[in-house]
Amino acid sequence: TLLLPWIGRDLVSLIAWSVVYGLCIGPLIAVISVVLSEIFGTEVLPLYHGCSRTGVGLGTFCGPPLIGWLVESSSYHTAFTVAGGFVLSSQSFLALLLFVDKKRACEPNALQEETESNDVPKPTAIPRNRTNSL
Repeated sequence: TLLLPWIGRDLVSLIAWSVVYGLCIGPLIAVISVVLSEIFGTEVLPLYHGCSRTGVGLGTFCGPPLIGWLVESSSYHTAFTVAGGFVLSSQSFLALLLFVDKKRACEPNALQEETESNDVPKPTAIPRNRTNSL
């Protein structure tokens, strides 16, 4: 997205960019869960998957009006540059999540204590009366 204003000068290059982007975004969406579980572990995967999807949701909700306003007030070049800047800045959010996870992992038994306190007590066996009621 950041490079599109410089390489998308004509229709052919724009179509080529769209094909490459379309072929790359599908596998990216499928790999998100795998990457998040590899980085943060499967125990906290729902938390970090939620953070990831929240970022996507905010970008989807706020991005089009912001970019539309930038196109109307300045140019497409500025709009694509700002959009690319947002994509690059999203990496800092992932780094922040990684830092928080590493810090939490350094705390002794933090995850173990949390899971032990949330354990549901196991049901005990109910003794059955073996006598015949007939």
